[in-house]
Amino acid sequence: MKAWWLLVSVVPLVVGCTHREVIVEKEGSSEEADEAPPADKDDPQPPQPGAEYVWVKGHWTWAGRWEWVAGHWDVKKDGHTWVDGHWDKRGRRWHWVPGHWAN
Repeated sequence: MKAWWLLVSVVPLVVGCTHREVIVEKEGSSEEADEAPPADKDDPQPPQPGAEYVWVKGHWTWAGRWEWVAGHWDVKKDGHTWVDGHWDKRGRRWHWVPGHWAN
């Protein structure tokens, strides 16, 4: 029994030494990471479904690993312009600035 307990205690320590951890903090709509996301993908843009739609480009998000969120069409808001979200480096950290409608 003691040998099993020792194995269970030591294996996570050894495994923990073999990977690099990316720290991400989320508060409300904010997201932070301690490494830059990969370069944006060439996201295929399907045909515009109508003149009242605007393209929201894809972006990277952190979910235990970097994952690509595909772009999509969204209905335009009258008198507003879509501003794409982006990752912004502040000091040693990367902060997600969500996309939004600006007037």
